[in-house]
Amino acid sequence: MQYADSVVDRADDENAAVLDKILSGFEVVARTAGPCILSHILRWRVIKLNEAGQERTDIAMLRKRLWTESFFLDAALALVDAHPKVLTVQQIREMEHLVFDWILNADKYVPVQLGELLKLKDKLMSIRDRFLRELSLRLQADSNSPQRSELVSLTAGMRFVKLSSDSPAQLGASIAFLEAAHPLKHVASDKKSRVQQAVCDMLSSILQPLVDEGDPGKFGQGSDNNLIARWFTSVSAIRGDVMKWALKQSKQVTSAFPLLAALVCAEGDATFVGVVDGFVDHLHKQLRDRKNASLAILCLTRCVHCYCRRVRPVSTEAALAKWVARASLPVMQLVTRGALLLSEHQELVRQLCLVVSLHLPEYAVTMVLELLPADGLNWEAPMTGVAALLSMLMEVPGRAAGSVPNLQLASTVVGLDKVPPLHLWEPHHADEEQLLTLIKKGFNPLDAYGIGRMLPLVSAALSKLLVQCHAVCGSAKLTGSTRSFSDAPSKERMGALPAFAMALQCVPYVMPDHWTNGRICDDLVGYTIHCEGVVRQISTAVLHNCMYALPELRDKLVGSMALFSLRLPEEHVEVVQDALVLLIRTMQEWGAMFAVESLGGDGILAQDFSTMSWVEGCILGLLCASSVKIRRLAAAIAEQVRVLYAELGSKMLPSLSRSNSLQWSEPDSAKSHLNRVSATVGASSFVADVIDRKSAAIVARCYWDFGRWSDLWRTWRAAPSPLPAFVDCLACTKSSSDHMRWARIMCELMKELWKKCPSAARLAHFEIYSKLQAATSLDNFGRSVLSEGKLDYGRALCLCLSAAHYMDSERLGDKEFSTRDYVRLLVSTCRSGVDSQQQVATLALGLI
Repeated sequence: MQYADSVVDRADDENAAVLDKILSGFEVVARTAGPCILSHILRWRVIKLNEAGQERTDIAMLRKRLWTESFFLDAALALVDAHPKVLTVQQIREMEHLVFDWILNADKYVPVQLGELLKLKDKLMSIRDRFLRELSLRLQADSNSPQRSELVSLTAGMRFVKLSSDSPAQLGASIAFLEAAHPLKHVASDKKSRVQQAVCDMLSSILQPLVDEGDPGKFGQGSDNNLIARWFTSVSAIRGDVMKWALKQSKQVTSAFPLLAALVCAEGDATFVGVVDGFVDHLHKQLRDRKNASLAILCLTRCVHCYCRRVRPVSTEAALAKWVARASLPVMQLVTRGALLLSEHQELVRQLCLVVSLHLPEYAVTMVLELLPADGLNWEAPMTGVAALLSMLMEVPGRAAGSVPNLQLASTVVGLDKVPPLHLWEPHHADEEQLLTLIKKGFNPLDAYGIGRMLPLVSAALSKLLVQCHAVCGSAKLTGSTRSFSDAPSKERMGALPAFAMALQCVPYVMPDHWTNGRICDDLVGYTIHCEGVVRQISTAVLHNCMYALPELRDKLVGSMALFSLRLPEEHVEVVQDALVLLIRTMQEWGAMFAVESLGGDGILAQDFSTMSWVEGCILGLLCASSVKIRRLAAAIAEQVRVLYAELGSKMLPSLSRSNSLQWSEPDSAKSHLNRVSATVGASSFVADVIDRKSAAIVARCYWDFGRWSDLWRTWRAAPSPLPAFVDCLACTKSSSDHMRWARIMCELMKELWKKCPSAARLAHFEIYSKLQAATSLDNFGRSVLSEGKLDYGRALCLCLSAAHYMDSERLGDKEFSTRDYVRLLVSTCRSGVDSQQQVATLALGLI
């Protein structure tokens, strides 16, 4: 208790970790030393409360008292939860007294579920007696008095009472409590409906574990038959009375129908089958009123869950599916028509589909397939269907392991209006990790439900939805407009965006049809720079999941990310920077994943990095950027390529690996030319190797090799001492001379790379030309010249192209950029460009 003293004395929220350790210790020793510990904390509570009364200010006293009571109640709850039967009768009575006092007077100050202490099974009779006394004292109070508010707090605290039938005594106590809690027996003198509604909500919460988790038809089984009959008689009597009350006064439906659903499900087997259809019909009528739609769906879900659990053992699957279709069809029709628009509606329909999947997986998938199509106006239905599909997928690890999922349905509609939007759905981390491991092993997730044959149908429906969403809002990139996507969006776009975000989360558990050919590598990477933050966040998470669960796509994803980053517009520096940071992180994750797989004996001896030349080629293009941040990241990626290659143990030769999955492909003549070049240059190297070995000599040779006086400067003008390193020149952009020097260094580096890394240099050559086109403009005669406004960027691009071997249309194909076209661009710039443009063009011509 010394630790508890220090925590309470400091009254600091940062001590939560210390409190958790103390409470964990109580749980461990509860069975052997429960009464002794509870006696200690009871005495400790009295001492600390007396000390709190001596504080100098009222605020300090109140704070210390609340901390004392909060810790005491948490500690008592830990003991009761761990092993309630070790407590003495006197301790239980004292605890009951304290709990009721707090429920009635101060529950709003202490943020713990105090009522959970009422789960002491053997004391249900005393709890009932105390409850009735407190309730009767407040029934006659004025409706606006504090006592009436205490009544609501009392019923809210009692919702944790647990009914049990482990013994005849407990069954008798449960019956007595149920009869005493009859809502219509408690009539207030003023505004009596509020009291009855509060008691209805209380009783719904008490019956909820019984009807959702156990088998209500077997409640009391093994006990005295007379008591069992009395239990079901009481259930039927209360159900009949409440039904009449609800039908007579429509304003009571909100509180009455959740209780009726629980009472119907608590009936004996024969009675349940006889009355459930009539109750379902009443719920269908309530669906017509939008105010009661949530209530009706919640009650329908509870009835469907209970019916499937109790009738499945004695019914055929076809008959069960027919009944479920009858019960759920009105709900599905309302969803597909767009009549259920609220977040709480979508969450409840998701729960309905999940409930059906526990008993009729094939029919549940059929329900999902009905929801996935989008008509352009109703996006709530696809979003609900995707959420239901994701929930089913997250249950796969548990089903594969043979465990029974624990379904949590709300007991009443209270609080459903605070349900967050479905697109903020986040899976449980442990479930997601286990499912990804199964996908990695090639497991069909629907095989866990015994319906693996339906996966193609789900993939096709998901593919169609993603294509529709992409057409509406998928192409809204940060580089497409200076205005945010949410500034002036259409109604359709705002509806499609949450559905799009949800649908992306299904990958890689279910691969959409249009992504099975590798197109995912291009589309998914593009979504990482979407205008909406939620799409960026989800697509990045999906990218990580694909890297983990789909080892065969790792190489293609990295190559696509590199090419995508290079092709982003130069003016969007932050976007390019974020893309490169993501690329580095992805490459690091790949190496870490492979290391774990190798140690784990997954049978993966090596993974080819066949798109390495693509990544290195993109590095060279990015080194031509005018932004220092982009250049630094490009240099870091060059080093990461070498590290990753070593980690993977790839047998591919560096810089000669080819990728057949990306967009660019070479004509046959270009491939033969590349082979001839490769055969003459000896062993290939990494770009990082060439930079390490050659950069110092290149900097020394090119530091003054530019400008009008370059012939004199490179001979007579000495470079600074000590000689600036490659990274120093990379980071220097203060003047036009710095830009020109870096362009000259990149030209010499490209010449070395054409010898050592021809594959990377070749790809860089064509990508650099594509970027150079964006840095050109037309002169008065319609000829392409270097744009003066983008000269800082165009210098490095222009000079890098001069390092290439001679290329003509015979070697490159008709659509490629030849050396002759390049020379024409330079000559045109020399003729009609300004002085700075002519300087770049003249230097490039001299270096060809």
